[in-house]
Amino acid sequence: MSKIISIGVVLSLLVFMPACKGSTTPAPPAVTVTSITVTSASTMLKVGQTETFTATCNMSNGTQQAATGTWSSDAGGVAQVNASGLVTIMGAGNANIVMTQSGKTGSKGIRGVPDYQGTWGPGSYSVTTCTNTGDFIGVCDAMPPGTVLQMTLILTQTQDLVSGTAYLGTLSAAATGQIATNGQVTLTARINDGSGILIDLTYTLQSTVPAQITGTFFELWTGTGAGLSGNAQLSCTIISLSRTSPSPNEAAVMGSPLPKNATLQDIIRAIIRR
Repeated sequence: MSKIISIGVVLSLLVFMPACKGSTTPAPPAVTVTSITVTSASTMLKVGQTETFTATCNMSNGTQQAATGTWSSDAGGVAQVNASGLVTIMGAGNANIVMTQSGKTGSKGIRGVPDYQGTWGPGSYSVTTCTNTGDFIGVCDAMPPGTVLQMTLILTQTQDLVSGTAYLGTLSAAATGQIATNGQVTLTARINDGSGILIDLTYTLQSTVPAQITGTFFELWTGTGAGLSGNAQLSCTIISLSRTSPSPNEAAVMGSPLPKNATLQDIIRAIIRR
């Protein structure tokens, strides 16, 4: 009888031992990075400007941690970033600033635009082609290809929107335009001095070197009064146009000297007198 009881006790212990072993609490899963969020105050900066980007790791347990991985840029010619997340705009275009950590990446885009703000000139431009018809015959005689004249731009800039005043000599007009992704800005303006002659201007400008503008513009001369017919069309190339002041200063332009050759005002008066 005692042997039977002893065997039963042993069997009971063997049955319960696996159950006790299986009740051990499993170790919690490791916390990992699930995604990375990159943030910055700006989406667009001028060439030469800087801003510090920040990055946050979103963890598998629902928490967030500051990222400590590696910064990079996918377009170094547009924006460069150092190990601390400081981004410097190098040129016009779009770039993605990327944080990489634990096999995960996060990014944020930034656009670089040239700085067109300020007073440009007085500078000079050259007439490259000229055609005229009707009452405007004589414009090309006064301004044949190769003629050098004076120009000035006074511009303000908000993000990629540019506005201000365009001057040909002392004739002026309000100018507006938007910067394209490649950094080029197209400005349109209309000079109307009240004489019945309009000069529509279309500028195609670029600033790849700080404080320097290059480009071309087109002039279309038409008449709205005094029975004028025909038109004059001039293509012009900017010879020299530098930023002389970072802030608009119209008084400085209005007092600047005119070139010694015929001014646009002289040509307009000649047309009206016919």
